[in-house]
Amino acid sequence: MPDKDAYPDQFYLTNACESDQNNLDVLIDAKACTYVFDRGYINYERFDCMTDDGYHFVSKLRKNAVYRVIENFDIAESNNVVSD
Repeated sequence: MPDKDAYPDQFYLTNACESDQNNLDVLIDAKACTYVFDRGYINYERFDCMTDDGYHFVSKLRKNAVYRVIENFDIAESNNVVSD
């Protein structure tokens, strides 16, 4: 059974001119985790491959992202979540 506690245990320093997307494979190593990326890491084609391989991730969408709503959920009014 995989460990239920997961936390960042590695990092990769780059020059400011290097794209963050180039380092996804360096940081991703466990399917039991949910990875949270900022927009600098967004590569939708790579994310599709990751999802097909059983990895889970969360990221903000780019403003021009094309998406399809699969299911809507009720959100309590006291919650700060606008959408998910």
